[in-house]
Amino acid sequence: EINIDSACLVLINITCFLLRTNQIELAENLKNVLFSVLDKGKFKLNNTKFPTFKSESDKLKSIGFTVSAFISHIKKNFKEALNLYSKAIGLNSGNLQAQFGLGQLYFYE
Repeated sequence: EINIDSACLVLINITCFLLRTNQIELAENLKNVLFSVLDKGKFKLNNTKFPTFKSESDKLKSIGFTVSAFISHIKKNFKEALNLYSKAIGLNSGNLQAQFGLGQLYFYE
């Protein structure tokens, strides 16, 4: 069985690594794959449907918006980043990465 919180943390860490190593295109590809999977509603892994609950889906969508916000932030598209961080937090108020990114956006920009 898959732990949604662990999956979200892995996605964020991979994205942060890609962005730190200036691999923006790979980070964008990761974001596109995530949203593609979410658009289909679910996918199977080891015969387990994932996500199974709306809240789990919202957590993953929140991570997708966070990844998109990170990319926009790196590209200095601050208005878009602000919108995406806000969407991420709206879907999952416990998304600390989005909250931190939004705080950085306000503090540094």
